[in-house]
Amino acid sequence: ITNYLLDNNIEFKFLNTTKNKEYNKIMWSLLRQQNPSFSAKSVTMPVVLVDGKLSYNIDNLRRFSENLNY
Repeated sequence: ITNYLLDNNIEFKFLNTTKNKEYNKIMWSLLRQQNPSFSAKSVTMPVVLVDGKLSYNIDNLRRFSENLNY
């Protein structure tokens, strides 16, 4: 997904949650805010926030990337 965003000059901010504990806490907090019954202990990366909506465990990253409306 990062390559698609770069190739198409789409502005984004990359936060590495595996190397920064604070970013990791924020990610989990946002996941629980979006879905209060969220109880998973892991998610498949990337976790993507677009217009206030989180997407995670994305089956087809290429299709997801191509469907971003910018």
